[in-house]
Amino acid sequence: MEEDNLISLFSSIMTRQQEILIYMKEIISAETNIPVESIKDTNTFFELGLDSINAVYLLELAEQKYKITLSPLDFWDYPTLKGFTNKIVSDHFQK
Repeated sequence: MEEDNLISLFSSIMTRQQEILIYMKEIISAETNIPVESIKDTNTFFELGLDSINAVYLLELAEQKYKITLSPLDFWDYPTLKGFTNKIVSDHFQK
């Protein structure tokens, strides 16, 4: 039974991670006019043309949508979309 619980937890985390990743891509696409399908998980925010103003905006939208608090330093400490999303999930959605 414990194995089923772990599988369920892992599935939940992966679903949340994918949800956040898609949401972030949509925001970045709207800000940069880069098509969502062209934004890779491994792109850095710099590669996507985001500056500090865009970063703060991105953080604010994520905080509002997921009712979490993020540090602006997270944007710089986790400069890829995947790394940033992993940070959000590990800090706010894993039990």
